Amino acid sequence: MAFIYNKLKYREIRVFTLCPGCPQDELAGILDTIPFDPEQGHISEFEALSYTWGDLSDPGSITMATGGVSSAEPAPSPAAKIGRNLADALRHLRLPSTPRSMWIDSICINQEDLSERAEQVQFMGEIYARARRVIVWLGLASYNSHLAVSAIRSLAAHIELSSIFDPAEMGEWRLKSDADPGISDLETPLPLSVDEWQAIADLVARPWFGRLWIRQEITLANDDALVVVGHEQVTWTQLLGAVCLVVRKSVTAENYFDDDATFWQDVLNITSLRKMKRRRVLYHAIGYTQGCLCSDNRDRVYALLNLIQLGLASMIKPDYRLTAKDVYRDLVLKATEWTGVMGLMDCCDAATEPTWVPDLDKPPTTDVFDASDACGDSLSVVKELKGGRLQTHAVRCDELTVKVATCKDVTNDGLRDFVDRVLRHFLGPEPDCWDPRHLDRLTQCLLAGKTRELTDSELYPNLEDSAAVLREWARQKELSAPSLAQSMVLEGLRNFLRGRSVFQAQSGSPVLASRHAEPGGVVSVMLGVQNPMVLHPVGDEFRVVAPSYHPNLGQREAIYGKLPDGWRAFSRPGEARLLFQKGCLPPCLEDPRMKGWSIPEGWEVGMLEEGWPYYWRSGQEKDWTWFDPRLMPDELVNRGVALKTIVLC
Repeated sequence: MAFIYNKLKYREIRVFTLCPGCPQDELAGILDTIPFDPEQGHISEFEALSYTWGDLSDPGSITMATGGVSSAEPAPSPAAKIGRNLADALRHLRLPSTPRSMWIDSICINQEDLSERAEQVQFMGEIYARARRVIVWLGLASYNSHLAVSAIRSLAAHIELSSIFDPAEMGEWRLKSDADPGISDLETPLPLSVDEWQAIADLVARPWFGRLWIRQEITLANDDALVVVGHEQVTWTQLLGAVCLVVRKSVTAENYFDDDATFWQDVLNITSLRKMKRRRVLYHAIGYTQGCLCSDNRDRVYALLNLIQLGLASMIKPDYRLTAKDVYRDLVLKATEWTGVMGLMDCCDAATEPTWVPDLDKPPTTDVFDASDACGDSLSVVKELKGGRLQTHAVRCDELTVKVATCKDVTNDGLRDFVDRVLRHFLGPEPDCWDPRHLDRLTQCLLAGKTRELTDSELYPNLEDSAAVLREWARQKELSAPSLAQSMVLEGLRNFLRGRSVFQAQSGSPVLASRHAEPGGVVSVMLGVQNPMVLHPVGDEFRVVAPSYHPNLGQREAIYGKLPDGWRAFSRPGEARLLFQKGCLPPCLEDPRMKGWSIPEGWEVGMLEEGWPYYWRSGQEKDWTWFDPRLMPDELVNRGVALKTIVLC
């Protein structure tokens, strides 16, 4: 007989109290229904468990009794079946003499009731955010998990752990002032044995790190979050700090593992969890979670609702009666309506029809591009047509003609071989004869624009040093002593080249694009889409392939033309818009190419204290917008921009 759940009222949840016991005792607990309304002060003391369901074919069992808000005696109920991994977790987390109150999704939510499941999903973010502590269960101990935890503690001891989440979105963190000099020196390997390296690799490869729902669970957790493996434990902040240190010293960590590429993918996956801690932007959340595993692909949207902009999240109501593709389509349309731009185009990569709706269940090949501003402050003016087609506007800019190489190996040697092939294709066989200007442009393309000149950030290498590193690689096959520039170049290449191809375009320019792109693909700049998109013509319509990085289109050139001589455009960390600078003069917000472009009749413009412009229709200042009305389709066509109305299928 199955366990029978009571019906929940609005703003009620269930909390499970795990009964104390010895290791050999059967599992038992009480399931209470309680009010959960943080705004009204209705919060109960409980811990929240973050774990993977795992294989359910060999379940464990637990004797549960049902309680209530004011139940004096719990009502007896039959034993319930639970996953083996959860049963292992409860046995390890059970206290010998004290009850332990926990929120556990598979126990506290009636998974067979789709309506309850949809409603409770909306509360899960608050549950993990309001829990006294989140406990991460990685699984049973292995032969080297103790060694991994010990090594993580050792590395974390050198880090100022308070800096791990402050500010996470900038990628910054600090070593302690008394940290071992060998830790801060990029040329010195970390003080870990081969066995310790392998133990860490085995730990970060555990299934928990690859699951989708854990993104929400650990991102919303407070600073007391604890990671448990068997009877060993370490704080979540210590684990993140150790991983950040490993990434920083990546050049010296080569050749410790049987599969270097998988290890680096695993550690970069963990650093993405740190970045999510401070960001509530949809396309970042999608980019950081698209490769995660889940049992229901509709959760690829629903599991993110507590990680994205609140206004957008409120427009989306979980409905498990829809197909996954319909859920994705609904997200794209609502996100475009709410934000005014088609930011989710960044996630398209040879999607099934309709191709303008990304298949979020497909693992991404690599990081999303975010160093382009191809469309300026333009608005996506879209119209959904019959048959899943979408009408929008674009400028056709270039065409892919030759696929030069595809990057499949992101180890240091693999990256160097790939880059060497690309460099020689575009620049010739003799590195000493390469034109510096062409080398700079190609280097910028390979790093997807993430250079100091284009981002004004010391987190990225400068273009001159990066080009010098690539030229040196071509001169000699052996890697010279690690340097800061070389380490930064390797990290940038590893982030953006994995799974992508370099093309030669009709214009002669290099283009970094998806491995699914093919010669004949049209590189187009679409209104409201930051990155140039590769589109494949199908009759009078276009299939969306994927975003690309084109070094001649990343700074609004398709719409505004080239920058005047002496000017440069760049962005700053955390700011989506470009800044402009002439010579040594202070940077300004106004694009010099827009001088003389008058505001359309019926529109007015204002200025924030920071200098950012905003616009509104005359008499409607409350309904202001960031989008520049001079970039509306009719205005651009009247100015001679080669903008076309296109249909995506």
